[in-house]
Amino acid sequence: MKPNKYFWIVQLLCWSMTIMIGQNEALSPEVSLKQADQLYQDGQYKQAAALYSKIEAAGLTSSTLQYNMGNAYFKADSLAQALLHYERALRLSPKDAEIQHNIDFARKSIEFKAETYPLIFYKKWLKNLVDTFSSTVWLVLGVLLIWVAFWLARRFLYGKNKEEKKRFFGGASMVAFLSLLCLIFAFTKYGYEQQKAYAIIFTQEAQPIKTAPSEDSQTQFKLSAGNKIKVVDAIDDWTKIQLEDDKSGWIETKFLRTI
Repeated sequence: MKPNKYFWIVQLLCWSMTIMIGQNEALSPEVSLKQADQLYQDGQYKQAAALYSKIEAAGLTSSTLQYNMGNAYFKADSLAQALLHYERALRLSPKDAEIQHNIDFARKSIEFKAETYPLIFYKKWLKNLVDTFSSTVWLVLGVLLIWVAFWLARRFLYGKNKEEKKRFFGGASMVAFLSLLCLIFAFTKYGYEQQKAYAIIFTQEAQPIKTAPSEDSQTQFKLSAGNKIKVVDAIDDWTKIQLEDDKSGWIETKFLRTI
């Protein structure tokens, strides 16, 4: 379990809200977090998970909270809940190897699981590069580099000799290219941060994946609780899903929880 060391700012804000609405100190987020951590340490995993969930329901979240919730639910034998919160933690901290390790370990317990494939090396390298900063940081870097490119371009236009103009032209071109990359990374990372296209299957039994959005349609294959799938379409009470191996089918929406 990870310590909630980055929660002090959120705790301060919520403590202010707690005072405003006249709640008891015992219900403050700081106290609740300590209680949840202690319940986990004492082996009361269901109670710890329930308390973490109340904190999340109050509008607070972080990769640490989601990770600890995942651990509590996993210890409480709630595999789908555990994987849901591990995946949410990974969205907030995409380069955290510990979270990814727990996801891989928990997936081994899925009975009917979808095939997963490692990213091709260059795609993995690009993803790691994009995940280095948040979309806001990439955007700020892109804008700053644009200003630098304009400054170099101005020096090029008013250069005193060919050699100087050549240096400034090369510099402006390089910086403009880097600024474009930063802006592309910013929009890519923003799309990933806002992405709601993935979900976890929640069901008591292996769920049939249908060829059409109907109970009477043919079953193609089955998936157990905990599988991560991509949402591609929705009709009434049915959702069309897609797996990493490009298999697709329909499942009732009530069995899905968005990551």
